[in-house]
Amino acid sequence: DALPFSVKNLKGYTRTITSEKGAARQDFGAVHLKAMMKSDPRIVVLERFLPWQEALVEASVHALFAVFPSAGTWRVQVVPAVLGQPGARRPLPLAWAGLESGALRGLTGVGDATFAHRQRFIAGAETRAGAIRLAQLAVDAAWERP
Repeated sequence: DALPFSVKNLKGYTRTITSEKGAARQDFGAVHLKAMMKSDPRIVVLERFLPWQEALVEASVHALFAVFPSAGTWRVQVVPAVLGQPGARRPLPLAWAGLESGALRGLTGVGDATFAHRQRFIAGAETRAGAIRLAQLAVDAAWERP
């Protein structure tokens, strides 16, 4: 059975979708996805968390990173190259691998950066703006293979 939940879009209205398979894909319709990627098509900013990986892998060939809220903070996560398999379209920068607060802040200049996983698939910041800035830096960084 499908469980309804609410997702707020960028225009501020709420629409109800279901959690059944494909519902997240429906929420990533062309217009909605375009709005989430308006600043940079390589970065998708979600105003609330929803299962995004399958929908985003299928819907966007340009997206490299997703930014979303998580337990009062914000995350930057890589978009998988192939759904369900290890590997990213582009990993986070090698220099960030395993860094925490002070070291990551010093290296990136993002004053509220909190961590970058040593496997280079996720990083965090205290604010939305900080997470978006980390994603922008990751997009602009030279790509080093893992």
